[in-house]
Amino acid sequence: MELLLVPPGPDRHALLPLLLLADDVAERYIDDGDLWAFGEPGAPVDGIVLTLPAGERGTVDLCNVAVHPERQGRGIGLAMVAAVVDALRAQGWRRAVVGTGTADPVTYVFYQRCGFRPHHVERDVFTRENGYDPEQLREPNSLTHLDVLWFDLILQ
Repeated sequence: MELLLVPPGPDRHALLPLLLLADDVAERYIDDGDLWAFGEPGAPVDGIVLTLPAGERGTVDLCNVAVHPERQGRGIGLAMVAAVVDALRAQGWRRAVVGTGTADPVTYVFYQRCGFRPHHVERDVFTRENGYDPEQLREPNSLTHLDVLWFDLILQ
């Protein structure tokens, strides 16, 4: 597997369907930050991670993490996040954060398996006022995303 940076432009926009798997409003920030694509050379992309500098100096946000639906459950997400974390360390970032909706506990376990630890909850993020449709945020477990659970990982 290979990790590549995708510059803003047509190649990045072609990956929008993957970004939308993780965030319904990904179009807002698709050209911001670094977009990391993960996969085999010459094959379709298996997954993506879009990173943005976060509020605190030396902190980077993994603001969008997604694996192609047909390739999920094969360890690609774990390998991809590990590769991105290694790249972020090499770039000199001190801390990585990632936020996820509170209605899907499977995601909590995933980020903890990646080495992240729960940090705090941000309430009322997924609202109509913020551009989200609550009906589209309902999980099969009948819970609806409303809040964000933040995780962090010390890189250095």
